[in-house]
Amino acid sequence: LQHRVAQQQERLRGALLRRAAQERERLARLQRSAVLRQPQRALQPHAQRLDGLTRRLTARTEARFASGRDKHARLHGRLSRFYPGAQLQLASRQLGGLDGRLNAAMTAAVKDGRQRLLGSLRQLDALSPLKVMARGYSLVYDEAGQKLIKSVHEVAEGDGIVVRVNDGSLECRVIQTTEEDNRSGA
Repeated sequence: LQHRVAQQQERLRGALLRRAAQERERLARLQRSAVLRQPQRALQPHAQRLDGLTRRLTARTEARFASGRDKHARLHGRLSRFYPGAQLQLASRQLGGLDGRLNAAMTAAVKDGRQRLLGSLRQLDALSPLKVMARGYSLVYDEAGQKLIKSVHEVAEGDGIVVRVNDGSLECRVIQTTEEDNRSGA
C-alpha cells in the first residue's frame, strides 16, 4: 500500500512538473506575442472603428434632433397662428435662440481668429531674422550699418561693411567681389 501511495505521489509530482512546464511555455509564448508587447497596435483598428461609429452616431443624432426640432417648430407655428400670445412667445424664443447662436458664432469666430493669429505668430517667429541668424546665417550692412547689402553690385573693393551674426557684429573690408550666376537654380 505504501509502495502504491509512493507511486501515485511520483506520478502526481511528474504530472504537476509537466503541467508547470507547459504553463511556463504558454506564458513565454504570450510574453513574446505582439499583442502583449504592443497592445496599442491591436487596439488601434478597434479605436478607429469606434471613432468612426461615434462620428456617425453623433451626426445621425444631430440630424434627428434637427429634424425633430424643425417638425416641432412647424407644428407650433401652425398652432400659434390662432393665438397672438403664442406668437409673441414664439418670437421671444426665436430671439433667444438667435441670440444664443449669435453668441456661439461670435465665440467660435474669436477662437478661430485667435488660432489663426497664433499660427501666424508661429510662422513669423520661424521666419524671424533672429531665428535665421541663430541657425548660422548673417546679415550684411553698409559701413554705417543702415542699408542691407543684397548684391555684390552694391559694394566695391575696399568698402567697409558690417556683418551681423547671432551674438554680435563684425566690421569687415571688402577685398574682392565675385558674382555668381544663380539663374540655373543652383
